[in-house]
Amino acid sequence: MSVYSRSFWSGYHAGVSSVAESSPARRGRPPTGGREQILAAAYDLLNEKGIAKLTTKAVAERAGVSEGSIFYHFKDRAGMLSAVFEAALLPLAQFRERGAGSDELRPTLLGFTAAVEEFLQRAVVIMFAAQADTELKSELTSYLGEHDLGPQRGVRIIGEFLAKLQDGSQIRADIDPHTAAFMLLSSCMLRVSHPRLIGHSRGVPSREQVVDQLITMISK
Repeated sequence: MSVYSRSFWSGYHAGVSSVAESSPARRGRPPTGGREQILAAAYDLLNEKGIAKLTTKAVAERAGVSEGSIFYHFKDRAGMLSAVFEAALLPLAQFRERGAGSDELRPTLLGFTAAVEEFLQRAVVIMFAAQADTELKSELTSYLGEHDLGPQRGVRIIGEFLAKLQDGSQIRADIDPHTAAFMLLSSCMLRVSHPRLIGHSRGVPSREQVVDQLITMISK
């Protein structure tokens, strides 16, 4: 059973729409339902067995739907995996809907990093898999480009937040807010990907430690 329950997959549609437009629905009735079950099964199988053993047949069997339902909802395997990636955007969509917050520095940075890391926990599975699959990489690259997705979005959100604090003389005037935002975002990527790449998380500071250190560096 996935740690990302079916309630997550069924709930992502409304939240993610503020980050990226979903693909238009196809006409007619699918051979069977089960869109959320397909997304959960695809993620589970990719995480457990890797991209080489991920087939639409295996996903259909895990999801308890017909293979034709996958093609109805997603067109092909790459489209299905792009939809899994899209679903992972939900925490970022929710953070964006809430806004960067007030002028409370620590809560805002902790909320941002928590959202980014929740997204990355799911997304890195797809991103790593794409490096070994030309079709998926092409599909994912096109999706990211079409919706202007990437680290620049997070850098812009937190960079603008820090710039606002800077204008209000609440943080140091001699720091580059967008570079500080990039440093924070980079720490999220390393903290999530490190265990998958290295096999352990020794030496990786906690989210709170990084945020507190950054605040020390930029505070007046």
